[in-house]
Amino acid sequence: MTIPPQTTVLVYSGTALTIAALSITTYYDIRSRDVDPRVWIPFIIPGAVITFVAIIDNMVSPLWIAFSYIAPAITLLAMITGLMGGADFLALLTLTLLNPVPTCLYRFTILPPSLITLAYSVIAMCFLSLSFLIINLAIFRHELARVPWKYRVVYAFTALPLKVSTVLKTKFWYLLEIPWNGKFRLTFNIEEDPSKHRAKLRELIERNSISQNCRVWCTWGVPHILLYLIGYLLYLIIGDFPLVEFIKSLLFLGL
Repeated sequence: MTIPPQTTVLVYSGTALTIAALSITTYYDIRSRDVDPRVWIPFIIPGAVITFVAIIDNMVSPLWIAFSYIAPAITLLAMITGLMGGADFLALLTLTLLNPVPTCLYRFTILPPSLITLAYSVIAMCFLSLSFLIINLAIFRHELARVPWKYRVVYAFTALPLKVSTVLKTKFWYLLEIPWNGKFRLTFNIEEDPSKHRAKLRELIERNSISQNCRVWCTWGVPHILLYLIGYLLYLIIGDFPLVEFIKSLLFLGL
């Protein structure tokens, strides 16, 4: 795919704008897990222009553009179901608009930038889940035994049994085990306020209903935009080569 000289600066400026957008919003995501949707506007508008120019100059086909929007569509669905916040959708929508043409430093990519970025962010989450599994099996097997069997596997990969005293010092750990009613849950809504649960835990401690050394199962509200930033930088450096090779190996095994 050749980029016409007259639009090279315009298209590659999308790379710089993408890094800027993800860096700025990563800061807000880490600090408060809340990104004002207006922050994306200065990046979405030039992204729309870049995509328009890329289509007009026949740098990309409509089919390629449609393929690129699979990643934003996935995060939109996750947002609707409450599994992700709106910032995740806006991050990948902005990335898609700013990167209509592959600008990988390594080689031409088969997959669109947005899908590669999402894939690398999922891989990063898998490594985090694997670390949770190792910790739970090595240290907290007895705590895992308390979890209802239908939730046990999910908890092993996504949660840790933290001391109540530790939970009270955290900001973005969400309770999966609800000690005041003895119930367990599989997921949490990204919109809920974990400070309310910490306040409830303090009440239980004051009433001597639970000990500060008691452990409760919690999951971390991961700053996903940081994972998108990491995924995008990996895309720029190595493209989709590892992903394509992995897909080829799966197809080979399937044959």
